Amino acid sequence: MLHNVSSRCIFFALLMSSLITFSACDRKHDDVIFDNPFSYNNLETQGDPFDLRAKIREDNTVLISWNKVQNIDGVALCRRGPSDANFEIISLSDSGEYIDKDIKPDKTYYYQLRAHKWGMAVATSDIVTAVSNKISYMSPISKDRAPMVLIPSGEFQMGSNSMANDAKPVHTVYLDAFYIDVYEVTNNQYAKFMRDTSHEAPAYWDDPIFGLSNRPVVGVSLRDAQDYCKWAGERLPTEAEWEKAARGGLSARSYPWEGEISHRHANYYGIGIGDIYDSITAPVGSFPPNGYGLYDMSGNVSEWCSDWYDDNYYKISPRINPTGPTWGKNSVIRGGSWGDSAICLRVASRSFGRPNYIDSKIGFRCCVSR
Repeated sequence: MLHNVSSRCIFFALLMSSLITFSACDRKHDDVIFDNPFSYNNLETQGDPFDLRAKIREDNTVLISWNKVQNIDGVALCRRGPSDANFEIISLSDSGEYIDKDIKPDKTYYYQLRAHKWGMAVATSDIVTAVSNKISYMSPISKDRAPMVLIPSGEFQMGSNSMANDAKPVHTVYLDAFYIDVYEVTNNQYAKFMRDTSHEAPAYWDDPIFGLSNRPVVGVSLRDAQDYCKWAGERLPTEAEWEKAARGGLSARSYPWEGEISHRHANYYGIGIGDIYDSITAPVGSFPPNGYGLYDMSGNVSEWCSDWYDDNYYKISPRINPTGPTWGKNSVIRGGSWGDSAICLRVASRSFGRPNYIDSKIGFRCCVSR
């Protein structure tokens, strides 16, 4: 009898101990749920407190913003692009906003926040969607009807302190908004200009490759390029406009894209994986565009700008809408070409030539003030 009572006491004690342990664990679980800011059990926030928002800006970047909340250790902003299978982290900042510049025009992007606490993800926010703007605009006065991109007004950092002296120092430049051609001017476009104006054909016009209709026109002097722009009702870009457009909204980058260069990015000198245009121009638009939707800002052909060249100009350049020296012997050429090494394709790299100089590596694109 005593043995049965002892057994019952032991059983009862074990049962109570397990209940206390279960209760403590359950209480801890309740605390976890309550501390999770996304939990609908959290009476303070009732679900997603971040109110994630995405807005397409005039320059075709996406402004993502959210409310900052308590009881988390941090957030990860994730994005899924039009060709991505999964969400990928693009920012770990908890500043409350992020500008996504790495998007392609006329595409849909999805954004989501992931909160973490105690070293683990506690939940995710609602998904928000942003559809980027189309890239093509037509100048209302252009005769060549070439697609153009709007480059927004604002400041950017021009030059590079890690390159030749003529690219130094890095300096802040403010530019008014302007439109610039999506592609380099092609032989097909230049042929229409020649028909309308009886302008003489450029060098290499009858070349079996350089002269193909969808290739950039080459063998044009600065005057030829200026005459074409005047006929089209446009103008050549200034050197500052060209560099801002080439950077594609990225700052402190060597090229118009993230990372280093390869033959998958641009047409330039040297055999490598992906090089299918050895020692020749490529059809315009053969390589991926930059962040503004512009093609061939690095490589294919170098491009005339409207400025006179001065290797010391950056030291005295005006901050607002610089147009280069008032006079000079040489004109600015930018962008690098199919015949240049990779170093010449950097967005801050400067080159120059006499206004009457012609070459199979030099072409141009047009620009118009907004």
